[in-house]
Amino acid sequence: IKYDANLNLFSIAALGDWYPWKSNGFHLTTGLVYNNNRADGTGEISSSQTFNIGNKTFTVSQVEKLKGKVRYSNPIAPYIGIGYGNPVRKGSQLSFSIDVGVMFTGSPDVDLSSAREGQFAQLAQAIKKEENRIKNDLDKFSVYPVLSLGVSYQF
Repeated sequence: IKYDANLNLFSIAALGDWYPWKSNGFHLTTGLVYNNNRADGTGEISSSQTFNIGNKTFTVSQVEKLKGKVRYSNPIAPYIGIGYGNPVRKGSQLSFSIDVGVMFTGSPDVDLSSAREGQFAQLAQAIKKEENRIKNDLDKFSVYPVLSLGVSYQF
């Protein structure tokens, strides 16, 4: 099977830092992230192949091309993290910061389709079963790690 996939990573964050000790740059961070990360792909099968979808075997004439999408149904993800650094520190024009945290993305939606699934009931059932298997595999990744490095310069 020849695969062609695109991974699109795009997110925007609205975060706030809390500095429990004014004497150093250690901080706790919380906020919300707009998470528009997604993946799209297609799989093309050569004419001599058979392959399995949902534990059933199909030929290229039954499937032709398989398309897939993975997206998050709720694009707003809570974020928590810790870090060190203060971009508005007095007495220094140049500063650096590091933050480590997690986005709570929840489970993604998985959509698989074939142009021929309407013609073969067995194919439609197998695609649904495969969607559920992939979704169950991805449910383990409902927390997304984030590492952020920053450089600030004050004029």
